[in-house]
Amino acid sequence: MRAAARLVAGELRTIESRLQVTAASGTWRELRRRPLAHEEWDEHRNSFAAQLPREWWAELDAAYRLVFLVNAACAPDLGPERLTEVDRDSVQCAAQATNSAAALLEAESLAGAGWPGGAARRRRRIIVRHP
Repeated sequence: MRAAARLVAGELRTIESRLQVTAASGTWRELRRRPLAHEEWDEHRNSFAAQLPREWWAELDAAYRLVFLVNAACAPDLGPERLTEVDRDSVQCAAQATNSAAALLEAESLAGAGWPGGAARRRRRIIVRHP
């Protein structure tokens, strides 16, 4: 599970970077050439749904929903290449959401809290041994 968390966090960081570049450039050009990837999420989302607390799952799911919306919004047949103010706000919001979700996965995969066999489990074992 920790490996999956690192893979998805890496994917989220790449998405965040590309969204920031898009917002800064003011055009859809980069995303129209190559849409935002979500293969790691597609592969591991069911594992996360089964093992993560509901709040964490909701944050990850919301971030990827925004990624899917940005991919849909940048389709070449949907209009001009320049971002509107609403487009720019949407892209920046998606970048913030992916940053937050990646930070959550990075912190939890490093600490192991909440993961099967992670820090929370070790903490319980220490409390049981040492009252």
